Amino acid sequence: MDDNFSKGIVHESDDRFRTLVETISHVIFTLDDRGHFTFLSPQCEDILGLPPESFIGKPITAVVVPDDRDKLCRKYREVKAGGSYPSDYQVFDKDGRIHHVRAMSRPVRDDTGKIMVVGVISEIRNWQAMDDALRTSEQKVRALVEYSKDGILLTDECGAVVEWSPALEQITGLPRTSALGQHVWEIHGGFFPFRNFDPGEKERLKSEVCSALKNGTAPWLDRRLVSDILHPDGKIRYIESIQFIVPAIGGNRLGAIIRDITDWRETERALQEANRKLNLMSSISRHDISNQLTIFMGYLSLLQGHASPAKQDDYMQNLMRSAAAIQKILAFTREYQNIGVASPVWQDLPATIALAQSSIDSAATVVVIDASCNKTDVLADQMLSRVFYNLIDNSLRHGKTVTEIRFSCREEGDQLIIVYEDNGSGIPAGERFRIFTEGFGKNTGYGLFLIREILAITGFSIQECGQEGRGARFEIIVPPGSYRKNE
Repeated sequence: MDDNFSKGIVHESDDRFRTLVETISHVIFTLDDRGHFTFLSPQCEDILGLPPESFIGKPITAVVVPDDRDKLCRKYREVKAGGSYPSDYQVFDKDGRIHHVRAMSRPVRDDTGKIMVVGVISEIRNWQAMDDALRTSEQKVRALVEYSKDGILLTDECGAVVEWSPALEQITGLPRTSALGQHVWEIHGGFFPFRNFDPGEKERLKSEVCSALKNGTAPWLDRRLVSDILHPDGKIRYIESIQFIVPAIGGNRLGAIIRDITDWRETERALQEANRKLNLMSSISRHDISNQLTIFMGYLSLLQGHASPAKQDDYMQNLMRSAAAIQKILAFTREYQNIGVASPVWQDLPATIALAQSSIDSAATVVVIDASCNKTDVLADQMLSRVFYNLIDNSLRHGKTVTEIRFSCREEGDQLIIVYEDNGSGIPAGERFRIFTEGFGKNTGYGLFLIREILAITGFSIQECGQEGRGARFEIIVPPGSYRKNE
């Protein structure tokens, strides 16, 4: 191949390249290793108002507005380091008019090994429409974040929080202003102080989050996770969360949607407890009714044996007692099935005691409600009045010499103690620890057992601490947060 032929091919190639550059609507440019223009295609005049030769040798920052120069310098360094992705800038023409452009560039090496930059610039002529659409989209997203009942969390590519929704403030008790800018592994430890969240655990979590942001994968991503957190009010709350990766130009981000499921968990536990109690009640009822029916059938058999009239009367009395016992058992099951059915409510304590007193014929017994209980509300099951009714009824049935019953209240730390006292014969020391068990007692054996079950629904407890011969004394312990003063 002779030299003339080779030169012809090169010349033809140059012509084709020049035709391509001059035909496309985008501006093609090259920069030297200092960021100065070494080439601009003719289309630059459509944007900048000046021919290409006006910019040769000038730095690339000469064509952008001052506010974009730092951004442009940073992107130039990133491109030289191997990065390549679109970036938007504002440039001005010879008359000072602003044009919005998008640049895409990549690094290349010249014959001497120096890193140059080659790229393409296109004008965004519908910028305002895009800006309006973006602003509208941002407003929609912001409204979604603001009004969502679920908490929304978003981090930047380094794991620092950039979004902490109002719902997440309510769920966690951590204000948005305190969360923004903190790394998620720093915030995470604040919700689990009771789990010994030591520095080693924090470093492990940091490593996991950074790895997920870098690689876009982790075993705990896109999975439903349930955990309990310590709220600043001192209460434990249960949350359900799902965490996911949000791809972005600058790198992956971590997002999370968090829901408070405390009420659901409490309802689930209440249902489990209700099933347990119903099973217990069914077992007790079947056993006791079966025993009574055995007695009933036995006396019926004796009657069929043509017993003497005196014996018949005796057998009939036993049959009546057995039938009455079955009636009491069924009456108890009717009361028991209502325990825990309705949600707990705030109840005025003196009024609830007075309601229980009014249901009992206790003309010979004085019931005193001490002033220490005044203006006190308790959050309890709606059958609370039944507790006080059964206590009074128990004193009247078994106290023998009861003429006075007194209710009083005192606070111990953050608990309320409701004290019930009578001046009867008291409870024998040997029976004190058995009186709340099912079936214990002289009648159905369910009175004090029912009291304990009703109180347990809302976390109350009861104990007997009187002295035999000096009257019965019961103390009901109301847990923190379940009582208040109604000033």
